[in-house]
Amino acid sequence: MTTPSLSPDPSAETNYLLRVLITKLDNATFPSVPEPPSQGKDPISVRANCLLYSSLCCSILAAVGAMLAKEWLQSFERGGQVGPIHEQVLRRQHKFNGVRQWLLEPMTRLLPTILLISVVLFFFGLIEFLIPLDHSATGVVMAFANLGIIYYILTTAAGAIWDACPYQTSVSKAIKY
Repeated sequence: MTTPSLSPDPSAETNYLLRVLITKLDNATFPSVPEPPSQGKDPISVRANCLLYSSLCCSILAAVGAMLAKEWLQSFERGGQVGPIHEQVLRRQHKFNGVRQWLLEPMTRLLPTILLISVVLFFFGLIEFLIPLDHSATGVVMAFANLGIIYYILTTAAGAIWDACPYQTSVSKAIKY
């Protein structure tokens, strides 16, 4: 979508080379060799691409983290279920101590935050990309982004204020305490 704007324009390069060729053949057509086309990148395209690719990276990292967390939890569930009950209990307690020692819960609670960062980066990148193209499309995307922000703030605040509220997240718990 925006990546081509980071590459040099092949038609500008071709036109430049044709002008140089014509100049070499007939110096009367062009008094001097034309200047080469500018290779500068549009700063808006660079920022938009940085935000969009960062969003993609965060999404992929969150997906990989979710797969790893699922494997870790499955390993915790299925291991040590053979032998006498007393040995099973000891193995299970040993695994549970490892889960707490290695901070499995905070690591898995971090995944939704990474996805949230991904969504924010995506909206910023999309808005940055759309601003010079079309103000109507930018307005629509900004409206949806603002609705999402309002929804997130209200549900997080509700989870932080009322204990019985089902919208408890790591952010609402951090605000509460």
